[in-house]
Amino acid sequence: MRGAPGEGTAWGTPPDLAADPLIESVTRTATAVLRPDAERTAVEVISRAQLDEPARCGC
Repeated sequence: MRGAPGEGTAWGTPPDLAADPLIESVTRTATAVLRPDAERTAVEVISRAQLDEPARCGC
């Protein structure tokens, strides 16, 4: 997945785990839901809607 959180760093998901459907789902959700507001939420708080989204994907 291009642009995944931590990609290219020590925090990146190892390739063998990245192919796992659960890991892929969590990564896709984090990238789509959390990343766009990361700067704002670093200063403020994470909204309830952002916390509910990972729960809906089964994470």
